[in-house]
Amino acid sequence: MDKTNKTDGLSGKVITFLKTSEEAVCVPDGACNWNYVSTIPEVNNMTTQWDSTNKYWTVVVNGTGFTGTTDTTELNVNGRKQTTISLNATQAVFKIVDIDGWTLSNINLYFDVGLPQGYDTII
Repeated sequence: MDKTNKTDGLSGKVITFLKTSEEAVCVPDGACNWNYVSTIPEVNNMTTQWDSTNKYWTVVVNGTGFTGTTDTTELNVNGRKQTTISLNATQAVFKIVDIDGWTLSNINLYFDVGLPQGYDTII
């Protein structure tokens, strides 16, 4: 499944599941339609840095159009949420608090509006 390569104007229907085996009915009928727009954050690089003052590793993600807050921006490593330290329009910084070993793998980055463009090029 392609998570990030979408085209402006592409439309679709949101599907909601009540349980793993039940699909919810969208009422009123037109309420679940959406149109994709490319006004989502775009990432262009990700680096790790040692914070010598606080003695921990950070992941720094750079790009443009970052939105949300430190509460709505997440970096998950192997399914474990890391701490979001700071966020502005061009940079997000995460404290690495829970990983196995020395390798960052199975990384997912989410902003308040979902996955950023360019996500697949840095992860």
